[in-house]
Amino acid sequence: MSDFGLDFRPVADLMQVEALAGRFAGVALVARGDQVLFEHAAGDALRWAKLPILRNTRFQLASTGKLFTVVAIGQLIEQGRVALDDALTHWLPEHTARAGWAKVTVRHLLAHTSGFGSYWGAEFALRRTSLKSVQDYFALFQDTPLAFEPGSRFEYSNVAFILLGAIIEQASGQDYFAYVQQHVFDPAGMVDSGFFEADEDTPNLAVGYTFRTLPDSARGQLSARTHTQLKPFKGNPAGDSVSTAPDLLRFAQALMAGRLLQRSTFDLFRQPINVMPAPPGAKTLQRMGLGLITIDSTHGHPVGHNGGAAGTTTSLFMDPDSGLIAVLLAAVDQEECTPVSRALTAIWLHHDFNQSPNTKSR
Repeated sequence: MSDFGLDFRPVADLMQVEALAGRFAGVALVARGDQVLFEHAAGDALRWAKLPILRNTRFQLASTGKLFTVVAIGQLIEQGRVALDDALTHWLPEHTARAGWAKVTVRHLLAHTSGFGSYWGAEFALRRTSLKSVQDYFALFQDTPLAFEPGSRFEYSNVAFILLGAIIEQASGQDYFAYVQQHVFDPAGMVDSGFFEADEDTPNLAVGYTFRTLPDSARGQLSARTHTQLKPFKGNPAGDSVSTAPDLLRFAQALMAGRLLQRSTFDLFRQPINVMPAPPGAKTLQRMGLGLITIDSTHGHPVGHNGGAAGTTTSLFMDPDSGLIAVLLAAVDQEECTPVSRALTAIWLHHDFNQSPNTKSR
């Protein structure tokens, strides 16, 4: 039982049950400011070796890693090096002749209203092991026409964040990965986070397990496969950087304390612009701001980002008003993680943290 009248024991029990059944492997953490209310790890980081997941196990973050790109762009805007309404081709003039690119702005890229789509597909699979720099990704999308007029509608885009990474490199004069390390990870005290190549010997990294290469009927009949051949070879501005639950807690604390972005920039970026399409069975409304997702909850509006890919389910949300921070990192598909994520969400998302400690919300 936490000091705020929250009983997380059912979540810990569920994590253990799901882990024993092979359906869960991960870490959950809930904190308010500097006070950790709940932290629990369950399952194996490497199943065949029976290596258990620990509180500081590293996970690939999928799209939760977009948060680092958002912060990097916000910092450059605060420094006057980048403006939200800068044209994409202002920073990438070599692409001026490409249809529609001159109409795309930094604001469009952040808000997922640019007209760009995703880089996943057959070409990605073919080139996967050679995609190590931001520029390496351009061959996957630079000849694909925009899907719509920039600013006319919302469509989630991984390509947009690759382009934001390219802008960060141009505006800062640094490699994207070096910039994030120096200006995001280091100031936040994120000692276990980074961008690692798949053939590196990365200590304490959980291996994801997925059914996505198997028919739906395989769930419950066959064992999940490792996701190694389905993931990007290296994390990038759109996601798949590597971090831990304690590091993400430090990141959220630094962000809310104004050590990474000014509060005015943070508030501007989290202001909702579009409603995001809800996944099946979702009970909460999510809105997209400038790269940040806001959840409409009973007691506040936590902001952050989630991620999901083959063998990966992640989320980090924080509420600047109450100091709430919630982290979930799992090395399984979203379908397998759903019972745990819903159980955890049912507690932290609907509790009034503005009440006095030990007082349960009605």
